Amino acid sequence: MSWINFKNLTFLSLVIVHTIILLLSYLKQPDNKDVILATLSTALLLSPIIANVILGKVKTLAVNSALILVFLLLIEGLFALRIIQHPVISNWKLTNSKNIESVDFLQEAPFVKFKPNVNVRSQGFRGNDFTYEWQTDALGFKNIKHSDLSDIHFDYIALGDSFTEGMGVLIDNMWTSKVSQKTNVKMYNAAIQGYSASQMKATYLNLKDRLSHDGIIIGSLPTIFTREKIFDSFENAKLGTGGIRSIAEGSNYAENSFLTGLIRALVRVIKQKNLPNTKDNRSYIHEIPDSYPDQVSLTGDVNWQKYVQNLSELSNLALSNGKEVILIQYPHRHEIYFNAEELGVDDIKEIDYHIELDLLKKSLPKKVKILDMFPYLKEIWSTDKRNIYFIKDGHMNERGQELISAFIVNNIDIP
Repeated sequence: MSWINFKNLTFLSLVIVHTIILLLSYLKQPDNKDVILATLSTALLLSPIIANVILGKVKTLAVNSALILVFLLLIEGLFALRIIQHPVISNWKLTNSKNIESVDFLQEAPFVKFKPNVNVRSQGFRGNDFTYEWQTDALGFKNIKHSDLSDIHFDYIALGDSFTEGMGVLIDNMWTSKVSQKTNVKMYNAAIQGYSASQMKATYLNLKDRLSHDGIIIGSLPTIFTREKIFDSFENAKLGTGGIRSIAEGSNYAENSFLTGLIRALVRVIKQKNLPNTKDNRSYIHEIPDSYPDQVSLTGDVNWQKYVQNLSELSNLALSNGKEVILIQYPHRHEIYFNAEELGVDDIKEIDYHIELDLLKKSLPKKVKILDMFPYLKEIWSTDKRNIYFIKDGHMNERGQELISAFIVNNIDIP
């Protein structure tokens, strides 16, 4: 084989391999800014190679680009095999869910839920303060087990995603359990990690005649309205989103390329250097969004419209049967841990939490009691700076659950 043919074959191989890597990264995280930057960087390196193969020009530049791309492939492999590791740079992450058998796959909404009386284990490393495993009850939810649920009258059924489910804490330490421990109010937790509003509604439809209850508490979370786009078809919806999806997939998946991980780490470092007075919370800067929607743009978003519609239908379903409906919204970690200046806004009312909660107040049925826990949590954090969320994982820890339970007890009617 001549040198020219060997060179061209090598160049073409590099183009194909790096294109596949970029495609896999994009399929995993479409429209992600770090993936786009990695794509542009790789395209810049590939352009002289393509020009040389097609036009026979810029030979020296093409060879230098090829050497850089070969080096990147070598680093890619070393990181993928975990021969080289760095806690800030993540790349291809091979995850084989061993407890896919704990998930029930349904032909209609909510499409996925946990099976009754099975062990569930969260996937991925979420920190040493995170509880990974728990067992479902007779209906497939996270609760203290009862011998016969049909004999119990509950004051409230709690519906929501991982924040209501109490992801990462023991069953006894969930806010729903703590409310029951502190008072004579009986709570049933019917939340599932990764759930959208449409899945909450479907869950309540399945439970409303099976569990005796006086009301429901809906747990919302800023930005989860985007999950509604997953539920356009059964094919998209069958694995769900979030934590339960990571369990339900049960197969290997690519997280991102080394170059994407490197760019993501560099962006975090730049943000840290440009943001003053963050002290011990620097590692959470990447959670701060680049921008926030206003109410006009949000109300025009089709996924937000579906979100509000599903929450309204859920609320009306309960209200029409004489049930009380309460909605609480959890703040994200960065919304509590950082002040307005650090969050990039002039007024704290401009962040996702307040924009979405204000819109929900305008959009949901008037009889829905909407509780704002933000001032309560923000004041407590500002006073003592003791963690309300896990150190690594963004869910609320045991202390956060305790604070939520105290807030709920202070804001509901105790019989």
